[in-house]
Amino acid sequence: MKAKLEYGGHEALLEAWARADDRLVLASIVGTRESVRAIHAALNGDRWAFLQPKGRLVRMPGARAIFEALPGASHAILYDPQTDPRFGRYLIGRSAKEVRDLLFLAIEHRTPLPLHRDWTPLLWTWAEERGYLEPLETSPGLVGYEVDAALYGAEGVNDLKATLEEHFEEAARAA
Repeated sequence: MKAKLEYGGHEALLEAWARADDRLVLASIVGTRESVRAIHAALNGDRWAFLQPKGRLVRMPGARAIFEALPGASHAILYDPQTDPRFGRYLIGRSAKEVRDLLFLAIEHRTPLPLHRDWTPLLWTWAEERGYLEPLETSPGLVGYEVDAALYGAEGVNDLKATLEEHFEEAARAA
């Protein structure tokens, strides 16, 4: 059974999605123009929609949308503004590598540390080991994580700085 969203007699096929608890952070929906717009308005207005076949109530306050008309239907990408890597709260991609790259961009944007893209695996391991990453529930074909805001705070930045210094000191000793 395909996933779908239902609200007030409207329903739309849910092609792809990512969810943190009861909050959708990304949803790709297809249905009639009226249903797609009604579901977006409900979710954006902090009302609850029914996610089937999961049997869960979900919401999406503050959702932004990109609408596209299709022959006989309408398509919308609904997303939480925090999915933008500049904010770095939700990292969603089609592969683990893509999500690791998004984490690099988020840390690069949100911290004063000079970073190099080659350090992406080190940054990911550090964030994972420190408990800054929480997996999102996603539809097949997507990978997602919620990033603890503490990662970008002074303590997180200082810890990352110390980890990087330790890593490079060990590399220098080994050379």
